[in-house]
Amino acid sequence: MRGISRLLLAVFATTGICAAIAPSQVVVLYNDADPGSKSLADRYCELRGIARSNAVGLAMPKSADISREEYEDRIAGPLRAEFDRQRWWKRGRDANGVVQPVENRMRVIVSMRGVPLRIRATPKPQAGKDPAPANAPPKPVDPVAGHDEASVDSELALFGIEGLPNEGVLQN
Repeated sequence: MRGISRLLLAVFATTGICAAIAPSQVVVLYNDADPGSKSLADRYCELRGIARSNAVGLAMPKSADISREEYEDRIAGPLRAEFDRQRWWKRGRDANGVVQPVENRMRVIVSMRGVPLRIRATPKPQAGKDPAPANAPPKPVDPVAGHDEASVDSELALFGIEGLPNEGVLQN
């Protein structure tokens, strides 16, 4: 795996794909309910030359694992509102009616210690299983179908797009 990472880094570096990210394009996300998270965000902004107005403190749970509802109510929704308030992006609807960014001044969200790490799976009701006929071939099993657990940072990568399914794999 390290070999692949080094290869990708070398390709990006030699092709110019790794463009410099200006401090004005960085959002620093911290947990407002954790004083240590805020002080770390302040120090990070100071050392990286990031404007203090680019630091966003949200009242989040102090646990590493949160529910999907907590993620939406306490992180994604308030962060979208802050992006709107700061005019860091413009969003519009695509041909399918999906709300997504059409312009975005911010390129990176850096999350500080204290921001939850994982979104727990949402419990699903047990559906009754229809018995398959004895001679029926086995159905292929999709190992990610029905799963909605995720890492918070992977969800933040797409938080500007509303209406995406939470379960399974998204097609690029």
